Amino acid sequence: IQQVLINVLDNAQRHAYQQSIIHIVVFEENKTITLEIINQGKGISEEDLPFIFDRLYRGEKSRSRQSGGTGLGLSIAKEIIEAHGGKIQIESKLNKQTIARITLPRGE
Repeated sequence: IQQVLINVLDNAQRHAYQQSIIHIVVFEENKTITLEIINQGKGISEEDLPFIFDRLYRGEKSRSRQSGGTGLGLSIAKEIIEAHGGKIQIESKLNKQTIARITLPRGE
């Protein structure tokens, strides 16, 4: 789970507007814990959203490995969350905000 948070928070910071605040919200519903990481930034296009969890996928085609990630972070995050019985979703509005929502079953 630590690796998931590192990957998602790194993406949120990298793609946020300068001087903006990244919000982290945690809440419990029924038998789940939900964590939302919300940033204000350039967002993710509707065309890219279906592919962001694919291995090696990078929305910015012009970005190289030196100036951006490897395209593995969200794929790894999804595998880890699903291995724990949870799910991860991304909602985004271009030039506004992106929300990464992680839902995990609550331990008893």
